[in-house]
Amino acid sequence: MSDSFYYFFSATPQVLSGLLAIFGAIVIFKVQNIKSELIGFAKSIQDELMEYLQTPNLLEDHTNFKITTELKKAIEKNDIIDLKVILDKLRFVFYDFATHCNRFLTVFEFYENLKSKTIKWSITTASIIIFCLSIIPLGELILKNEHFLTWIFLVVIVCLVICFIQFIIILKSAMKDTISALFPDHYE
Repeated sequence: MSDSFYYFFSATPQVLSGLLAIFGAIVIFKVQNIKSELIGFAKSIQDELMEYLQTPNLLEDHTNFKITTELKKAIEKNDIIDLKVILDKLRFVFYDFATHCNRFLTVFEFYENLKSKTIKWSITTASIIIFCLSIIPLGELILKNEHFLTWIFLVVIVCLVICFIQFIIILKSAMKDTISALFPDHYE
């Protein structure tokens, strides 16, 4: 029993660490991809907006000029958080751009949700790793109490199953094609 105890509580962190590394790499790649898609989409909104504002007297309006300047700066800085704030304002100033802005905001929300879920479940996984590693030095005490040992095994296994399920859900979500949400006309 003692060999299986040490094997389980040392192999579990190794498996979780490998899973976390692969998972992190995939999600980081997707997050960077979404960010570049959002910036590209914001550039297309900026181009359309500048064309729209060529209408006499529209660009001369101080509010319009300020929004276009803020939009340009945010794009140059690759700052999607600023872009979100600007496009959120833009959709109420120029109703013709509300659909575009809403598409951006929907994908931005997906981006933020993907990041927050990834962080949450990465922390949960790291906690399980730390728990398993901290149990090993207490092996002699735990092995003497079979009920407690069984309980710890069950808790760790349930936590592992939940983490695996959540990772699969997040990866499935990360595989969604966000560019078709931004440019639906090109994907019909």
